[in-house]
Amino acid sequence: MRREHISQAVRAGLLVFRISLVNTILVTVLSALVIALLNGTGSDVPFTARAGFASQEGGATLPIPIGHLWEVGRATVLLCPITIVSCGWFGFVAGAAGAILLFFRRRSIRSTKRLVVESAAAGLMLGAIFPLADGRATVPHAVLCMLCGSVCGSICAAVFRKRFSALTVKNRVACELGGPA
Repeated sequence: MRREHISQAVRAGLLVFRISLVNTILVTVLSALVIALLNGTGSDVPFTARAGFASQEGGATLPIPIGHLWEVGRATVLLCPITIVSCGWFGFVAGAAGAILLFFRRRSIRSTKRLVVESAAAGLMLGAIFPLADGRATVPHAVLCMLCGSVCGSICAAVFRKRFSALTVKNRVACELGGPA
């Protein structure tokens, strides 16, 4: 029994580490994409200067024309080395914190839907902390970080749902048989 308990702890630790790495990549790429979009990459006018995306004819337009998506992708790739330094570290820490939080709540999570919702909520709360850690505690920055946190949390939950469910099922079986939790 002791060996199985240690094995489960190692598997849980590896899962937390994997989730942290994936969250780091997601935060890095999403931050770079948001910066590229907000700065108007591939467009004549930055996103922040466009009032409601309204064109002069009165119809709605996309923030960036479809023909300029290549420029947005290129800018995102070029911004990733910057965002890995400025945002990636927090993505790793927040991914680990969120994974550990959900690991402790694993007994109450019985469906994939609940896992995704709780991961999004954890990402939302952890994303709200980033502006304080980054030193830019403005409301728009906090809202953007909270949205990015919930998106990253949801994606991590969707990617790792089977591994998380396997740990949860093994833990329930062990508890029902009277083994270590």
